[in-house]
Amino acid sequence: MSQRLHNTEGWEDDKGQEQSRPAPLQQITAATAMSATRMPAPGLPAAPATGFADTETSAGVDNITTSLSVCVQSPKQVENLYYNVRMSPGHIRLLQLLPSENEDAAIHCRLFYTTLDSKGTRLYEALSYVWGSEDKPCSIFIDGYNLAVGKNLYAALLHLRDNSVQRTIWIDAICINQGDNEEKGHQVQSMAKIYAKASRVIVWLGEEVAGSDQALEEIRIAAKLSTRRLDDNAGILTLLQRPWFQRIWVLQEVAAARHILIKCGSAEVDGFAFCSGLNALNVSNELPAGLRARILSVTYLIRDAIFRPKYTTSQSDNFSLDIRPLGELIEMYHTREATDRRDKVYALLGMSSDNPTAAGLFADYKISWKQLFNKLIHFFLSELVSVDLSDDKEIAAIEGKGCILGEVSSVKRNATWEDRQDVTITWRNAPSYICVKEAWVPCWTLPTTVKSIQKGDVVCLLQGATRPTILRPYNDHWAVIMIAVSPAGDPQATTRDIKWSELLQSITVFPHNFLLIWDWDINPDRQQDKNNHDYFASIPEHSKTGLEGCLDAATRIRNVRLVLQEVKQYGVAVKNLREETAVLERALGTEDLEKEDAKETMVNQLIEDKGQWTLLCLAAGNGHETVVKLLLDTGKVNLHREELQTALWLAAQKGYKGIVQMLLDTGKVNVGAKDEDGQTALHRAAITGHEVVVQLLFDTVEVDLHSTELQKVLHWAAENGQEAVVKLLLDSGKVDVGAKDENGQTALHMAAENGHEAVVKLLLDTGKVDADPKDGSGQTALHWAAKNGHEAVVKLLLDTSKVDADPKDRSGQTALHWAAKNGHEAVVKLLLDTSKVNADPKDIDGRTALYTAVENGHEAVVKLLLDTGKVDADPKDRSGQTALYMAAENGHKAVVKLLLDTGKVDADPKDWAGQTALYRAARNGHEAVVKLLLDTGKVDADLKDWQGRTGLYIAARNGHEAVVKLLLDTGKVDADPKDWAGRTALYMAARNGHEAVIKLLSPAS
Repeated sequence: MSQRLHNTEGWEDDKGQEQSRPAPLQQITAATAMSATRMPAPGLPAAPATGFADTETSAGVDNITTSLSVCVQSPKQVENLYYNVRMSPGHIRLLQLLPSENEDAAIHCRLFYTTLDSKGTRLYEALSYVWGSEDKPCSIFIDGYNLAVGKNLYAALLHLRDNSVQRTIWIDAICINQGDNEEKGHQVQSMAKIYAKASRVIVWLGEEVAGSDQALEEIRIAAKLSTRRLDDNAGILTLLQRPWFQRIWVLQEVAAARHILIKCGSAEVDGFAFCSGLNALNVSNELPAGLRARILSVTYLIRDAIFRPKYTTSQSDNFSLDIRPLGELIEMYHTREATDRRDKVYALLGMSSDNPTAAGLFADYKISWKQLFNKLIHFFLSELVSVDLSDDKEIAAIEGKGCILGEVSSVKRNATWEDRQDVTITWRNAPSYICVKEAWVPCWTLPTTVKSIQKGDVVCLLQGATRPTILRPYNDHWAVIMIAVSPAGDPQATTRDIKWSELLQSITVFPHNFLLIWDWDINPDRQQDKNNHDYFASIPEHSKTGLEGCLDAATRIRNVRLVLQEVKQYGVAVKNLREETAVLERALGTEDLEKEDAKETMVNQLIEDKGQWTLLCLAAGNGHETVVKLLLDTGKVNLHREELQTALWLAAQKGYKGIVQMLLDTGKVNVGAKDEDGQTALHRAAITGHEVVVQLLFDTVEVDLHSTELQKVLHWAAENGQEAVVKLLLDSGKVDVGAKDENGQTALHMAAENGHEAVVKLLLDTGKVDADPKDGSGQTALHWAAKNGHEAVVKLLLDTSKVDADPKDRSGQTALHWAAKNGHEAVVKLLLDTSKVNADPKDIDGRTALYTAVENGHEAVVKLLLDTGKVDADPKDRSGQTALYMAAENGHKAVVKLLLDTGKVDADPKDWAGQTALYRAARNGHEAVVKLLLDTGKVDADLKDWQGRTGLYIAARNGHEAVVKLLLDTGKVDADPKDWAGRTALYMAARNGHEAVIKLLSPAS
């Protein structure tokens, strides 16, 4: 229901319609109007004060076809339509929808009063629908009066009208006098009770469109079968995007219901079945995140309708449905549509279980959004927090003291219902009372909310709050994920009668400063793209500039970091500390820094609570030169040699020359010291290519020609392609260019292996390197370049005329072998064009370059080698397997065809086990290769290996249905072959559960 209390001008209801005046009524001729004024008001059905059943039976329908149609044109006549009597408190009007056997006949109805007070439900239905546009082109007859209504309501009435039995319905647009604001206000406050008293709530989604009837039927079937059976959910997804699912006020209507019927056109389904079907189909995963949250949250309410009692109770005059605490309702539903943002709160009050009215929260349209939001936050958290908000935004900055309770360690969708989630908490500071730890339940079942809870979210308690809050860390603030959590199954501990509230009240220490952002407009899943500290520039309280602004930003970041350290999220905490030092670095550049007190503040900020993170190292590793200087100059930081050494390694690796120089100037660092990986500062700078730092360190250290450390620097620089560093080392004359590492590799090996052409050229140009060195495996620089496809390096080496173009390594493989094996066509061509290589070399296992290319499916390389006319197209390795055999086994159809087309290969070769190319292709399910081989007419389709297994047998055992069918269709295979143990193909297929193959092989087939 959308009408809002105390707001009488230009308002829009929850149904999405602008309201500023009573609904227009159909106009008739002046003569008819004059005759109408001379007639007495149409007779009203009896409405006994205590007899609802009597009221229904007294409403006759015999004379409805003779009722005079009257146009109501004046306020006075509107009062006549609504019986010219204001309803007493506790009463409502109901609409009797009269039957008609003619589907196209005009809609005739009656209105009557009845009391709302009673313990049980009443024999009327309530309609939940969307009003639609402001236009009201349709009309219905109520006690002889012709009333204009919207298209959607008219369509609903047509589908609800029975052909022989009258129907009693409560419909807001008709049963409430829309021209009487006082009545409207009273009725809106009774909305939850009206829907709760109804025997059934009918949810009208609209007319049937684009297969919506089929969509509802699929949902019903899925609920019945409790299983997914749809391949295409398009119709259902379209249905779920209808306007009804988007409005805020419809929530209360289904939340109050004891029984729900979902209706779309003529199709209908029970509310519980609707939810069960959606759950079984698992369609929510296919919805956009926002829509998914809306659907899950409303199905949560629909599903629970059948579990609500058929009688209603209330602890006070303020009727409530007691669905969930208001905080959780808001987190579930605040993205729902409402023209007046205050309705995002007011529409949920009747559903809340924590009596917000007692705290002064009620539907009051005289207060502003800012006032309401402020009240709401203090209701959830306490008066101890400070709140900063604006009148035109759904966002609040909240500051307060708090403590950490724990951290979310996992989130899983509830096994039973999609609209719930099981959240596991790792407690960090649970009270350690004897026999009370059991009260800290490790797993909570929570509703699915707009902002999804994630692993790593933090559970905290703010000072004065009675419920925990779930937060997500950002650089300088915390995003509110759930403002107030009420864990399921938490009434008391298992060993003592101690409630959650008592446990939380026992906490008296709140060490952390929290800055929370509760934003209803932004989903935190996307919020992390923002520059968080810049966000506060728009908030007056946080829009400071200069040194003060930078220090404030750094303090905010630090406050978040201290919490992250406590919950042991060290990786995120380090990132925050880096950001903190970056902000302080900017502060050091401000003019205010000349003030001594500012400098003092800066130093204290840097050194406080550094814990296991060394601020100096972070500043050095991130290039914050001014911060490093500040720390070194103040003398307030006790810098140990280990800290300085680590800072040197980090600065050298990142190439920060100024910081390296400052650290060297302390006289407390050892330039030759090694880290845990055995690397010195010089090594780190060389690997990352910072030649300026290399030069600085190089000039600092005395090294001789045979220094092992210096050789490592050369090797690492060559391996990583750091040309400038390699040149610097070569120009020094202090390195042995041809020195080998523990694997026998030289700098040339490493540069060639990684394709660093410029470094290879640099090394060759010295004239001091062996261009053809062999490493421990017998591989040369040419081997490595060919293996990895570095064509330019291969050409560079060949052009020296100082390398063997056809060298063999210890496995007998040449550079051509390696290039062919890895599919490097350009390198293969380059080597063949030298005319200095054997095009058909064999390694120690008898495999040729062609063989390895075929095995790996490199069609272009295979063609290149075959086109030389110098290779054996049918080579065998030491186990008797040919190139064709390997291509068939691996399913390389194009290569198999290429080899067969040569006419020089045996199409049916056997290996040592008697297995052919056809057998291996069948075993691995390569249907296309099997067909190619069969089409040659040169293979035995039913040949057995040494264990008596045929191609059909092995394909059946492995469940390759298409191959089995292909072999059977030849008519040349035994359909019931047996292996040496007497097991048939059918037996093996059955043992492995291959139903399709069993069907093919069964005698009936």
